[in-house]
Amino acid sequence: MDRPRTASHLLFSLLLTGLIWVANAGQERPISARSAAIQLAVHEEVIAGGLSNREDLCLSVKGRNPSGDVVGRLREEGILVHKPSWCAKGPRGVGIEVRSVALTHERRAQVEVRTGDYNLAEGEDFGKLLRQGTYVLERDATGTWRIVDYKKNCGPARD
Repeated sequence: MDRPRTASHLLFSLLLTGLIWVANAGQERPISARSAAIQLAVHEEVIAGGLSNREDLCLSVKGRNPSGDVVGRLREEGILVHKPSWCAKGPRGVGIEVRSVALTHERRAQVEVRTGDYNLAEGEDFGKLLRQGTYVLERDATGTWRIVDYKKNCGPARD
């Protein structure tokens, strides 16, 4: 026999859902292998470029806004990024562009990244390319990506 839900049943369901949400709140959400590879390459690009303390970073992935997973993981690491449209206003900021992501094997990936400074000094018409290269990543037995190589295409000689 079906009984209509009462207010107490509804309240119990809401309470149970809230408890489950709170219990899972401290756990990391899994992200895709592709997103994790992008996040690691962008993190390394920020560190290598000395951009950790910048508040004017913009991130695009293949010309589009990055996924919420990537932005969230970077934010957890203290790296705040804007959408590409923020840098386009002005122009301003430092843009990190993930140009391509190739999962060449289940445990191997290549992420091509280009970083440019869009802030223009008086009399300048163009931004400045800071770095461009490809990160080669491998996944260990636990599925965690690590950088095994960086192939520089252009940038300062000190990199």
